[in-house]
Amino acid sequence: MARKMFISRINRSPMLVALILMMVLGMACGGQTGGQGPAGPAGEEGPAGEQGPAGAAGSAGKQGPAGAQGPAGAAGPKGDRGSAGTAGESASSGASDAPVALVARGAAMDARAHPLSAAARERLTGSSGAASGADELIALLDGANVEKAMMASFGFHARGAPDDAASSAENDFTAEEVAKFPDRLIGFCGINPLYSGAIEEIDRCLGLDGMVGIKLQIPISGVDLTNADHVAALSAVFSKAEERDAPVQLHTQPPPMDPSATANLAAIITAHPDVRVLHSHCGGFIDEHLRQVWLNGMRPNVDTSFLDLSGCLLELEDAPLSKREMIVWMLREWGIERVLWTSDYLVLRGPTHPLSPLGAMDTLTKYPFTQEELDLILNNDASAWLEGK
Repeated sequence: MARKMFISRINRSPMLVALILMMVLGMACGGQTGGQGPAGPAGEEGPAGEQGPAGAAGSAGKQGPAGAQGPAGAAGPKGDRGSAGTAGESASSGASDAPVALVARGAAMDARAHPLSAAARERLTGSSGAASGADELIALLDGANVEKAMMASFGFHARGAPDDAASSAENDFTAEEVAKFPDRLIGFCGINPLYSGAIEEIDRCLGLDGMVGIKLQIPISGVDLTNADHVAALSAVFSKAEERDAPVQLHTQPPPMDPSATANLAAIITAHPDVRVLHSHCGGFIDEHLRQVWLNGMRPNVDTSFLDLSGCLLELEDAPLSKREMIVWMLREWGIERVLWTSDYLVLRGPTHPLSPLGAMDTLTKYPFTQEELDLILNNDASAWLEGK
């Protein structure tokens, strides 16, 4: 009965029939199950996956090098036309090459001015007149903003003063004028080397209040530098100056100077290297060759040799620029720090004369110095010459 029911179910379920047949076949073919076979070959690589999301931003890199320079800007407007050059020199166009205008604001020292006694006036002019001294000079110094001045006595003058008495009187007059303004005026004794009492007068005069140096005027004193006796007399004055440590202001002969005279004077100065000498009027030479010879001759005494500008600049103030440049070059060769400004004022010339303090200062500005050089000259208080400082 049960068998009939099982068969009946099989007949009604084809799927069950198929399953039973598979089981029967498995058992019929069967033995034991075999070992695991070898692995099959690797399959082919699958396709790449999709791109992942972007990573976080990295830190900033270092600054790169500067870029190349940009192109030049547009040209600026055209400059004004320069001023015309002076006569005889080429005019400039465009930017002017003319020297910058110099400004003289005053001076520390006028290294020479002359008081004039009534007696000296009569000897110089042949007519009588009033004396002129410190009061007039101080007024002119104030007008030009000059602090101090050296007053040189006319005691060296030979014409009409044939003896030592007249020389001493002039030195006394100068000392009296200096005493009126002792803080602003410095006296120099006028000495004539040919006077028999010249050496004694140096000692006497330097003993007066305010008198500190010796003024020598070679031509007016009648000194002949080719005369052996005259050369000896002048050398004796230098020896006394050296003994007294007194500065000397030396006015030499005007050019042309005899070569032997130049050699004799140079020999005297070289033999007294400690005497501080101020060479008046740019050394007294206008001739360029003689000036250079004199410069070279003074080289051994360069530390005690000084130069003043009285008169020599006035003579060439309207000369071509090349001439004025030569004078400035010479002064630079000498040493601008040893160049002293002087007016060489004398009352007979009048307060507006080019050799008055204002006039001499104006003349200085017409030379092609630099402003620094001009200031150095005008601010020189002459202490290196007067005191050796």
